[in-house]
Amino acid sequence: MPASRVLCCWKTAVERWSKQTANTLKPARMQHQWRRSLLETALPSRPIRPDQTLFSTPLIGLPRSVEPHRFRTSTGLRGPSERPHFMTDTTLAPLKIDRRADGGAILWLDAGERPLVVMDAELLSRLDAALDLLEADTPAWLVLASSTDRSFVAGADLAEINSMSDDTLTSYMEEGQRVFGRLPNLACPVVAAIGGAALGGGLELALHCDAIVASTHGRTGKAYPIGLPEAGLGLCPAWGGTQLLAGRIDPAIAVQATAEGRPFKSDAMPEGLADCTVADAADVLEQACVQGAGMTSRRPID
Repeated sequence: MPASRVLCCWKTAVERWSKQTANTLKPARMQHQWRRSLLETALPSRPIRPDQTLFSTPLIGLPRSVEPHRFRTSTGLRGPSERPHFMTDTTLAPLKIDRRADGGAILWLDAGERPLVVMDAELLSRLDAALDLLEADTPAWLVLASSTDRSFVAGADLAEINSMSDDTLTSYMEEGQRVFGRLPNLACPVVAAIGGAALGGGLELALHCDAIVASTHGRTGKAYPIGLPEAGLGLCPAWGGTQLLAGRIDPAIAVQATAEGRPFKSDAMPEGLADCTVADAADVLEQACVQGAGMTSRRPID
């Protein structure tokens, strides 16, 4: 799709969205950031690729062309050993990694004591630590799977985010970009196994993988939500979703759904969102392993 049409879709969707929700969004600073990030768009002279910067906001995902394990801020480049100030506990155990006899591995996203997997500072830190181990001993392929049947990752911890100051929140967003950006820089194919709700940062995590295997129904037999609901909460997707989703599905559909904060249903996913679908969530993990073992190259960026 030409870049001019993508921009037109964004502006139309944002104008409609802002008229409907301008009086209800909290906090106001997030509303302003969201609208500005969408409307202050630099129009490229060629079609937009998934790895290109579409918005002026720095809260975007990292393309594969970025140097591994580093992210750019207004003050320069940081390495993986430099923890942001909100990460006070560096002794958290890495996420569990199951090594398979065929050389592949499964990385388990841990729900802890919660019924759903939630992307918070602790999970982000444990994911980062696990990626250190995977880089030191890289498997032939890697599958990201949830430790609970109810979700892949059900989004961010909104209470945690709401408790952060502006500077801390910015640091947290940048840290998420850095950690998520390590996945496409692993020296092996990465597959996301989705059999339950994948919302916000959960879908963005999956979008950083080379392939997505999803079930059309959850463990209960019902469809589950998958998408970017941030706009409905007055937030802006901060970890690459605004660009990566449009790189997988029809950009017009991606723009409209993102600007409205409207997730898709797993039994009606748009074409391209998942590389492979299965009917039963119980079959997702096995199919994801098959998908990973059969991949001989990484997902192209254009």
